[in-house]
Amino acid sequence: KETLPVLEQKVKRVFEVNARTVVMPACHLDGTDDFYPDPKQFQAEIIRLKQKYPNTITTPKGFLENINKPHGCSTSSVIIDSDGGLFYPCRTVGEHLYNFTEGSFLEFLRSPEAKQARMAMDQCNRSCGWYQYFATDVFASPRSLFSSISPYILK
Repeated sequence: KETLPVLEQKVKRVFEVNARTVVMPACHLDGTDDFYPDPKQFQAEIIRLKQKYPNTITTPKGFLENINKPHGCSTSSVIIDSDGGLFYPCRTVGEHLYNFTEGSFLEFLRSPEAKQARMAMDQCNRSCGWYQYFATDVFASPRSLFSSISPYILK
């Protein structure tokens, strides 16, 4: 949020050394300070920097579009903690409802608890911008494939 104005200095340095970078906003988690930038301003700045420093920023345009949708996240990605705990339905609003070191994952997915968690995610209006949830579908989409890989093949 506060560092968006100085982002260009960092991207310029990455460009000068012929490297690439993914730029993602700080996700606001419960119990933390809110450093999540305005999604429209973030999108505009990343697009501007992508044009000024071509093939440097690998953040896909689809991610930038998704963070500006009312419900742009995807349930197609999961986060498993180092102890085997699954954040479900997502890291931002979920909790460890299942542990991969115990029981059957398929049974868990069929449980009322898992169903309730999926419904909660479907109704979530938080728009947290967590990169993994807002970008997963983009990387899997043929429509946005070029945007995702062009910095690697064109540089």
